[in-house]
Amino acid sequence: MAKIYAELVHKGLRTIESVPKNLVSEVKLILAENGWEYDGETAPLKTSKKTRKSTKKSGPPDSCPNCGAKGSTSIEWNPNTDISVCQKCGWTNKQD
Repeated sequence: MAKIYAELVHKGLRTIESVPKNLVSEVKLILAENGWEYDGETAPLKTSKKTRKSTKKSGPPDSCPNCGAKGSTSIEWNPNTDISVCQKCGWTNKQD
């Protein structure tokens, strides 16, 4: 919902005052992240308690950057940890 309100504020169809109070800080954060203005002012970029973390997984690489092995039979990917391991050379994207 915050993204929708941010777009409406950006387009001038809503004001920041008309956004539900529980969404104002998140809407301001979205406006700031996009460099959008509201009520004639650029949204200040502040760290919010509700800072959203990306939960998007990167997935396995198309080929091993170490030995060049290709395909899902050569690269094993664990979606829970987002770690890939090459079955041919043992390369891993795990960062210590």
